[in-house]
Amino acid sequence: MSRKKNKSSRSRPPTPLSLERWAHKAAAAQQRGAFAEAATYYTKVVTSDPNQASIWHALAGVQYQSGDHRSAIGSLRQAVAVEPNNVDYLNDLGGLLLAANELSSAEDVLRSVTVLQPTFAHGHYNLSDALYRQGNLSGALAELEKVIKLDPNYAPAYFNHGIALRDLGNMRGAVESFNKTVALQADNERAYFELARLFAALNFVSESISNYRRYVSLVPGDIQAVIEFAKTLHRNGETDEALQILERYIQTGPPNERMAICFGEILYNAGQLEKAEQTFVAALERFPEATQAAVGLSRLRRYRDHNDPVIQILRHSLEDASTLADSAPIHFALGKVFDDLGEFDTAFRHFKAGNEILSERVSYDKVKAEAEVGQLIEVFSPATITQYAALASGSEKPLLIVGMPRSGTTLVEQILASHKDTVGAGELAFFQTLAHQLPRIVGSAEQYPRCWEQLTQSVASEIITQYLTLLERHDGAAARVTDKMPSNYRHIGMLRCLFKNARIIVCRRDPRDVALSTYFQYFSERLDYAWSLSDIAHCYVQHERLVRHWLAILSDGIITIDYSDLVTSNESTTRRILNFAGLDWDPNCLKFHQIDRDVKTASNWQVRQPIYTFALDRWRNYESQLTDFTSQLRLERDRYGI
Repeated sequence: MSRKKNKSSRSRPPTPLSLERWAHKAAAAQQRGAFAEAATYYTKVVTSDPNQASIWHALAGVQYQSGDHRSAIGSLRQAVAVEPNNVDYLNDLGGLLLAANELSSAEDVLRSVTVLQPTFAHGHYNLSDALYRQGNLSGALAELEKVIKLDPNYAPAYFNHGIALRDLGNMRGAVESFNKTVALQADNERAYFELARLFAALNFVSESISNYRRYVSLVPGDIQAVIEFAKTLHRNGETDEALQILERYIQTGPPNERMAICFGEILYNAGQLEKAEQTFVAALERFPEATQAAVGLSRLRRYRDHNDPVIQILRHSLEDASTLADSAPIHFALGKVFDDLGEFDTAFRHFKAGNEILSERVSYDKVKAEAEVGQLIEVFSPATITQYAALASGSEKPLLIVGMPRSGTTLVEQILASHKDTVGAGELAFFQTLAHQLPRIVGSAEQYPRCWEQLTQSVASEIITQYLTLLERHDGAAARVTDKMPSNYRHIGMLRCLFKNARIIVCRRDPRDVALSTYFQYFSERLDYAWSLSDIAHCYVQHERLVRHWLAILSDGIITIDYSDLVTSNESTTRRILNFAGLDWDPNCLKFHQIDRDVKTASNWQVRQPIYTFALDRWRNYESQLTDFTSQLRLERDRYGI
């Protein structure tokens, strides 16, 4: 006869020895990866004795390892309830709440960590993450600075410090933080990527290239980075390498639409128009909905047939565009196509639609523009030019070509670059960047141009050396190197104070044609006035106002060239340009369209053609749409007696 068990013996609580045995079994199971078994034993322990904080913590660990993050958070809360001042438990709870995107709760927990243990660097680091992800950039930055002070070798803190500074607009500070990151952690590929982008934004192109090069060597499969790298190489004149990199990826990697489009665009800029067209056609064959390939083809051809497949693709793409931003370049492409077809009202409707979309992103401040021109006229007076002549270089290498966009600057450069003693450097951002950085360089609280009077001989010499080095990088032996950044018309005073023998060519064109060519061009966001005919009229007159000042105070070294003279009297105008530049006659300058060089502007296609006249008085096709523009232009000119 079997003995009946006593009921009280079955309900007897586990002994400390039993709890210890379960804990050992749980730890062994966890070590061999049997997380469910480990969780079962840990749960038995805390069910029997809920005050076992270390077991709650261990249970949270196996729950996290098995992917049950919600249960892990609950177990950690139990551990903290038992030991509310345990920094390790609190920090782990904060980390799990961050992973669960419970940011406000994570912030509360992590703040308690930093209060309990102010010298715990990782607690401040986690708190900075919670603050950053809630948009509190200044708070995140303050916590990261505490981390760096506590542990100067904490590389991830420097990286996040750079990210916060970048987002706050402090690009130079961000560069310093990312440089510190890679000094401590040479394989931190994201830091190289951030540096590459920051240096590109700061117009430090060679530094950008070196960091892109390092990044893509570490992460060769990042297609977007390779594309950005190629574009930056191209921007720096290293187009052959850019094309080689892209072609190698296209030939060896999986088909990629963005890569193909980038390849076609750089081929287009490099003057390899036939290969660019082949690339865009091939992209459309492989990716039938490749809108950017159709946009690229719209620039390469003149359209005469409404049924052209490219037009159909653009129309369908416009219908399918998911956002207004996506539709903007399509509107510009269709505007160009219908202009080719002679359907000017339809063309203008598309151009207007594209410009209205882009005008939402940027705004043109007329009051600010007028004030800036007024300051330039005031600061760079005849007396200033004379005063700084003693600091200036006597080099005759710089040859600036300036004017409003679409006024003929690219054509003039192409003519000059055809000369045996001249090289075209394209649009150099040197003086734009210098104007932005000058207050910091000279240690002035005044912005440019008012900070100019604090320029010293040593600073002037350094700037002169930097610019000449930049020009010589394009061709050290050339007698002249052209810099055709159109907006340098704003910096003619600064240029002449630094280079007393530099020559300046100001390009002019009928303002109605300038307005249309600007309004019809997809400039992305580079020009804040380009999206409104009213703003273009205002900017054009401010340009005239400033150029009139330069012509009045500079007795030599500056001439104006009219676009119509280039087109109707090309040889005589070319001779005038060469004579002004101090160059002998070179008949190659009349064959400028045959030169093989990069042209990175909207005028690329045009300067590959012989001289043509159809662009003269193009505005007549849109006379009715220009009524308000011409009226405002007249009013603005009257204000300044122009």
